[in-house]
Amino acid sequence: MSMAYSPSEEKDKSGSFKGDVVATLEDGVVANATNAFDQRKGEELKHALLPRHMAMISIGGVIGTGLFLGTASSLHNAGPLGLWLGYLVMGSVPRQQIPPASWANIT
Repeated sequence: MSMAYSPSEEKDKSGSFKGDVVATLEDGVVANATNAFDQRKGEELKHALLPRHMAMISIGGVIGTGLFLGTASSLHNAGPLGLWLGYLVMGSVPRQQIPPASWANIT
């Protein structure tokens, strides 16, 4: 299916074309179709990111980058087996502290 635009295309202030899209099918049938963007008139993009959202995105980016670079340097220094053993040992410490902490009386 090939798409051709009508010759009287002009952009309005919102950036969409005023002309209709003419779709030419292989079997010789020509159909007029409205532009998909014109069907969404009145639906505007909401810019609703608050400063707290931006702070959380930046904190997540910093932590993610730090974990990525830290893992890369550990992998370079210790190799894959050393990295796996390090995660195993360091993961077992909190694993052993969770059951006693769950029995603690919190009042």
